[in-house]
Amino acid sequence: MLWDLIFFILKSVIKVYSTGKLYFDLLGFPKEVIRSLLQKGEMGHFWYLGALIILYFLLPWISKRSLEGKGFFLFAAGIICFVFQAVSFFVKYPLQAYIIQTFRVWTWFFYFLLGGFVERMTFWIKDSMRFERHLALTAVVTGIVLIVHYIIGTKVILLGEKPLKAEYFYDSFLDIVWATCFFSLLIRVKLHEHTEMVIQRIASLTLGVYIIHFPLRSIVTHIIKVNSFTNAVVFWLIVLTASTGITWVIGKIKIGRYLTKI
Repeated sequence: MLWDLIFFILKSVIKVYSTGKLYFDLLGFPKEVIRSLLQKGEMGHFWYLGALIILYFLLPWISKRSLEGKGFFLFAAGIICFVFQAVSFFVKYPLQAYIIQTFRVWTWFFYFLLGGFVERMTFWIKDSMRFERHLALTAVVTGIVLIVHYIIGTKVILLGEKPLKAEYFYDSFLDIVWATCFFSLLIRVKLHEHTEMVIQRIASLTLGVYIIHFPLRSIVTHIIKVNSFTNAVVFWLIVLTASTGITWVIGKIKIGRYLTKI
């Protein structure tokens, strides 16, 4: 909400400066907050907070279910994900595009439940697969995912002239396998205490990076045109590095700490 307030104030100041008239909209700020939760406006990437609110409303209900019940809902949500992706493949258009990310509840509900089962899956994977093989499998699946995303997103499922965004692959069975492999691998990694501290400090910046990367991305696009794989890598490295640096600086300011945390 603080970011919405900042942008609302900036927009109001700019409007007053450009028109020369005092401008104040009493309902403007609440509208901006709602718009951001519904994937609209300058802070439209706050849609995920809207999705989290929906999940948290469901949390008391799902927490009362048995393990078998949660497994059933995980399976049911997975089937819905599969249907959406399969139909999108055959009609050559992402069905998810008809629904803003805030309301793609089946997807977020699935990953929410999957997160609770990953640790249990990790125990099973430990008993059936050595860490080295697990690492190799994850690397192979990662490579396959990148190739499939490129082929499907540029030649099969199309949305305009630009390559398909990652959000349209979250329902993919292959992406679900990758997420399971990757996070179960992370659980198995044993880190030195100092390394854990470094990771925790970096992790504390992730929300700020997410918030800042969106407007920063719009600026960088005027500097680097993403028309090749190399340019895409350079583009995202610049956005990631700059977002991390800005977040770190903001975090050093007393009031700024509230801007990079929920």
